[in-house]
Amino acid sequence: MAAIALDTPRRGEFDADRDRGFSAGLARWPELAGLLAGAQRVGPIRVMSNWHGYFRQSAGTGWALVGDAGHFKDFTPGQGISDALRQAGTLAESIAAGFGDGGGLNARLQRWWRWRDRDAQPMYWLAHDMGRPGVSTPLVTRMLRNIAGDATATQQFAEVLNHDLRPAQLFTVGRMLKAAAGALRDRPDQATATVREIGSAVKNEFHRARSQRTTGPDKARPTSRIRVHRPRRVSS
Repeated sequence: MAAIALDTPRRGEFDADRDRGFSAGLARWPELAGLLAGAQRVGPIRVMSNWHGYFRQSAGTGWALVGDAGHFKDFTPGQGISDALRQAGTLAESIAAGFGDGGGLNARLQRWWRWRDRDAQPMYWLAHDMGRPGVSTPLVTRMLRNIAGDATATQQFAEVLNHDLRPAQLFTVGRMLKAAAGALRDRPDQATATVREIGSAVKNEFHRARSQRTTGPDKARPTSRIRVHRPRRVSS
């Protein structure tokens, strides 16, 4: 499956000729377009719009929600199927353990649900940042260029997407400060905006870390947490 994403203001232009718009979107990524050279599309172009991310109550007496049924994030890093498989594996272990300890199934399901939230939150926020609409800022551009130019960091990025490394271990404060210095050199005309972005990033990390600390087996929590509504569309 190949997919493109576009901002809502381009919706009318895309819908006027989806075939042309989809082909144009693929062409903007030459490596992907090369992989698809000579391929024939066998299904209609499907569009997803007006979506939002969420963490739902995902376990109760004798039931559990796996994958997108219980949690949905920005689709930019392509984590949906991986999440479902990862969660299904740990859920199966929890169910087996619950049957094995005589009457502890519901407690195991509750613990699994809270594990799911703790496990998913870091990737949720990374996906949120990766899928931000609009042109990348000088800070983000420099950060990604620095990672792409470092073989170790590039490997670590793959490990983040595979859940072998936490995003915070790659996107460190030191790496952000180095990227900030590069961004200020690259685009001195946007220095004020870059400084504001740095402050906002630090503030966001503080609140996200705090949210992570307050999620656990013994913490009270709402049954649904709507995190973000993003006016973007994805076509595949």
